[in-house]
Amino acid sequence: MTLFLESRSVVFEIFRKGALFLIFLFLTLLVVEGFIRHFYPQQLILNLRIWEPEPLIGWRHKESLNTIVNMGEHPTHFVTDEQGRRINYSNKEKTSPEPPDLSILMIGDSFLEALGVENEEAVPERIREMLEQKYSLRVRTVNAGVGAWQPGQYLLEARRVLKEASYDFGVVFFYIENDCVDKIQLEFTAQQIAPATRLAFPPSLRWEDIKRSILYPVNNYLEQRSHFFVFLKDRLQILLARVGLTPYYFPDIFYLKEAGSRKWDVTAAMAHLIEQEFRQFNTPVLFVLLTADYHVYPKLISKYMKMFDLSPELIDLEQPN
Repeated sequence: MTLFLESRSVVFEIFRKGALFLIFLFLTLLVVEGFIRHFYPQQLILNLRIWEPEPLIGWRHKESLNTIVNMGEHPTHFVTDEQGRRINYSNKEKTSPEPPDLSILMIGDSFLEALGVENEEAVPERIREMLEQKYSLRVRTVNAGVGAWQPGQYLLEARRVLKEASYDFGVVFFYIENDCVDKIQLEFTAQQIAPATRLAFPPSLRWEDIKRSILYPVNNYLEQRSHFFVFLKDRLQILLARVGLTPYYFPDIFYLKEAGSRKWDVTAAMAHLIEQEFRQFNTPVLFVLLTADYHVYPKLISKYMKMFDLSPELIDLEQPN
């Protein structure tokens, strides 16, 4: 009986200390969160519900949307027209009743979508302003860029949009990091970009299942609410990248072993299919290859080298060219 009472006392003491530790940890995190929020406020992710599912093409922007988004840089307005294409926040005030002298259709992914800046600073509007100032023309640029799209979706969008209206010119943007594809895909589902927002019991103990079922939902929840979490995450980028817990990645197309990959031929074939689609409507099209950030800022490659423990002799940043 004495042994039983002593054991129960030990267990109770362990639970008591554990409870006190958890309370202390919670209060500490609360204080740190308040400190960071007041003295070093971070940019929280804000409102990612700007896309909606659509058969075949997978997803596109919601129509007639007027909201605020923040991808971790600063808040920006996100406004779409009746077709779900991004327009300026004050677009209705500036729309001219007269038809344009030049109409340009631009198709791409997140580079064109440009959630990090106001639409006035995005590529289509910059090009429109440049052409109007230089040639004194009325120019209309249509921004048909949607985040996470790939060449197959560029083709499907061109096929749809070119039937709705005529354009004088088309520009299709290929981002070399993720638009080099190894198969021709013309059917997509919204699940391909659906964020993991609900905690779930992982179907197995595989690292990928644990990340998707537990870590990603926790991350998505905290990066929208906790300044301390975002502060800490920004300062642990290298460590997190090495265990696959950041959006950063290093594309395999830069590895020398990929020089003979079929991606080059398949991507070129996709561009040819898109060009044929424009040709059916007698619309010339220009393809623009967008470089990675470390091509523009060479010092960034050293950061990626550390993140992914890369050996310089195994990669060639000019290979996709």
